[in-house]
Amino acid sequence: MEITRWRIDATEGIAHREEAIAIDKALIRTLDFLPMETGFFIPDYAGEHRFHRIDRTGAYQASYGTIPAHEQFTDLARPALAQGWRSFMGYHPQGLVVMATQLGEVIEIYSATGETQAIIKGKQGDPQISIHEREAIPQGIMGFSDLQVTDQHIYASFSGITFDEKMAAYQREEEPEKGCRMIYVFDLTGRPLRKYTLDHPIEGFHIDEARGLLTATDVNSDDPIIQFHLPGL
Repeated sequence: MEITRWRIDATEGIAHREEAIAIDKALIRTLDFLPMETGFFIPDYAGEHRFHRIDRTGAYQASYGTIPAHEQFTDLARPALAQGWRSFMGYHPQGLVVMATQLGEVIEIYSATGETQAIIKGKQGDPQISIHEREAIPQGIMGFSDLQVTDQHIYASFSGITFDEKMAAYQREEEPEKGCRMIYVFDLTGRPLRKYTLDHPIEGFHIDEARGLLTATDVNSDDPIIQFHLPGL
């Protein structure tokens, strides 16, 4: 329920917290956010909308969109549906909000005022969940783990590992691999352009298109920063 702003001092190698913005208490457990010109976009975890807009002070301003699920849920179960559709967010200054689902294989593109521009569903489709006592139990696959929108492209890291595969690894007393080995690339309309398969799993990432460089975090290692050169960027 708080967004903080930090200033990085590269010479001293430390970060200074400069601002703390309390998010409107009417909104439920904000797990991601997007800074934009007049405030922030944040996902809706009540399941009634897809995302909200708050101003620079954290005050609620407006809500947009609906979850594009095939299956219908009762009002009582909509917060669990929102859990299943938890998404990572990206923003293009020309007024596009992009979302990538943590489960399943769905990329959503909206205008900044909530109009649906494109819904791209891969082979794994909608996030799969079961609902127990108003909580979502994930099923199916792990989907996307991060998202970046550049001037002309959308990049998203994708896993595809099933929860059955993860459970089988635990039963063998093995630690399942954490992270994603695939990077999907789309244009701003949602048209798929290419897919990169990495030789190492990653979590969060940043794309430098001018240098053809992907910098990412690796949670499987004590050296958590890893880089890749991506041809064709």
